[in-house]
Amino acid sequence: MTKATETKPGVFLLENDKTYVEYDANEKVILCRDKVDRNNEPAFLTTSKRGLKKVWPMIEFSFTEETRIGGIQQQCMGQGIRTHRWCMMD
Repeated sequence: MTKATETKPGVFLLENDKTYVEYDANEKVILCRDKVDRNNEPAFLTTSKRGLKKVWPMIEFSFTEETRIGGIQQQCMGQGIRTHRWCMMD
């Protein structure tokens, strides 16, 4: 289990060599970016506000050095949280 770092009040960060995940409890949003694919820079943002308090501890508990963006998005969608995925280079 990896403990998230609180960067600002209510904003938590998990990061490894492959993925950057930020949970903003104030704005009720999770932002996730892929750090490996530098050509497309894929990312996703949660569009549902309900359930984030429930899914964040799950993400935090399962986060390892091997965690990728797809696994985190699957965890969110598995809890009924809608997401929007895009490539930041578009």
